[in-house]
Formats: sequence, C-alpha cells, structure tokens
Amino acid sequence: MKYQIEYCPNPDVLNIDVDQRLIRGSILVFMSDESDHTKKEFEQERNGNALANFCQTVGELDGMEEEIFFGRYHIQVKKTPMFSWETLLPTILDALRTFIAKDGEIEEAAPAKRPTEEYLKALREQGCDV
Repeated sequence: MKYQIEYCPNPDVLNIDVDQRLIRGSILVFMSDESDHTKKEFEQERNGNALANFCQTVGELDGMEEEIFFGRYHIQVKKTPMFSWETLLPTILDALRTFIAKDGEIEEAAPAKRPTEEYLKALREQGCDV
C-alpha cells in the first residue's frame, strides 16, 4: 500500500491518504467509547477487524484524541497539542502496516503535503484560528 501524509491547517490534525480502499461507504468514524453501535458499524466493513485493530492501537497511544475518521482512501487522526507528530507518526504507520496493508508493506508515495502560507493566510483572513 502506498501512502502520503497530509498536514492540515490545524497542526493537531493529520490525514493519511492511501491507494487502497479502506471502507465501502464515504466516511466512517471510530470513537474509542467501544459502544455496540461503533462495533457493529466496523464489523459491516469488508476489513472491519483490521480497521478496529488499527483504531485500538492508535487510540491507546498517549497524546491521541478518541475520534478517528475514515474516508474511502484516507484516515484522519487528531493529537493533543502537547505531543508531536514526529513521535506519534512511526507508531501510527506501523499500525497501518500491520492491520490495514493487504501485503503488510507500506511505501511513501510522495513527500508530505503541507498547507501553503498563502492558504493559511486566507484562512486567517476569514477568521479561522490556524
């Protein structure tokens, strides 16, 4: 599986874009509350156990927020401000390799995408806190 990291205007949010379809629908949200609804929703996915294992591993990391968002070809995670992506990302990518990559291999497809200064300036002018 190939992936690309995409940093968001919010420095605590990160997208991981992948070239392998992760879910059938358009978006799936995992909450670490372990409710029956969440479990049933994940079990209905074609790789539901892998997604649940990934979420459990990432959710147990110190510094990670409880919601994990899945799109068909991306995962969005959020950390708390006191932690850095440099320390969290290796474990997140290892979980991606272990639980989601069909062949157990992941490869960076392109350098990480970061919001441009021009884009961030436009957001600030609109009153967004970035």
